[in-house]
Amino acid sequence: MKRESLVYMISGTVFGVLVGWIIGSQQARPAAPGLPSAPSAATAAPSSDAPPPLDALLKREKFDALLDAIDNADEAMVGKPGHGTIPAEVAAFLRMAAHRHVVFDYHAIAEFYCHAAPVVQRLMEASALVIIDFDDAIEHGYVSLSDALAGIYSDTEDGDEQQGASDAQG
Repeated sequence: MKRESLVYMISGTVFGVLVGWIIGSQQARPAAPGLPSAPSAATAAPSSDAPPPLDALLKREKFDALLDAIDNADEAMVGKPGHGTIPAEVAAFLRMAAHRHVVFDYHAIAEFYCHAAPVVQRLMEASALVIIDFDDAIEHGYVSLSDALAGIYSDTEDGDEQQGASDAQG
């Protein structure tokens, strides 16, 4: 497979995922079984008078379970040969890694964002909890993959031009 074909395949896939995500985020959520599928106040643009509670913005069950397992690992290993206590640095690393398992509800986050103070909104944007401005997303590095793909593409084009010139001379 030519390098150019690979670049087109990757950039097309990234573009498709990005467009699908944007279109999907604009669609109303499907109604629960047995309920009418017509849009209701719950699926309309954020309009409630109060923001959702903070605990509705994320699910942390697996995260909490992992923290409990890390905290209780030393007790579980007592008396087993070849197992000592977990070094503090390793436990700290495992606790940081456990944060990957927090699941965000971006619909609730968007609702919360609409009610947040401007300083909180800026921090939410900086954390990519919401993407309001594509230029800001680029500035914060969330769209850097497209730049990397463009660089690969231009390198490939340059290589093809040089290949064509050498073929014409030969």
